[in-house]
Amino acid sequence: MLTEKDKAYIAEFQRVQKERNEKYMAFLKNIIPIAVGFLGIMLSLADTEKMNCMKHLFYSITITLTALGILASLIVTFGEIISLTGLRNNIRDNALQSRDGIDTQKPISNDEKIISKVHYIWVFSFVCALVSATLYSWF
Repeated sequence: MLTEKDKAYIAEFQRVQKERNEKYMAFLKNIIPIAVGFLGIMLSLADTEKMNCMKHLFYSITITLTALGILASLIVTFGEIISLTGLRNNIRDNALQSRDGIDTQKPISNDEKIISKVHYIWVFSFVCALVSATLYSWF
């Protein structure tokens, strides 16, 4: 049995979690267009015929890592939606079974392993793309 203090902690946790999720998704929605714009600028303004070997290498690395970062951020965004949909369905099924008197509950799971790995790929690729873009500008 939950006390009033426990209920208050749970309500506060849920409020903070909801706010965190909203901020995270807003961040993802903002970073994707910025990365796409950066990729477009890099592709349109570069003159690859006049580049030396090192500059061309860093240019190629920057373009590749930026594209990988865009792809990974889209996968993370869609993965969050799929994960929340599955979690919602599990909660709904458990609620319906408990209402009907069936006491076998499915575990409420949230498949975050793949999403977290893709998230690390996303962050890593954008950081490496920025480093590569800096090195590209030096040569």
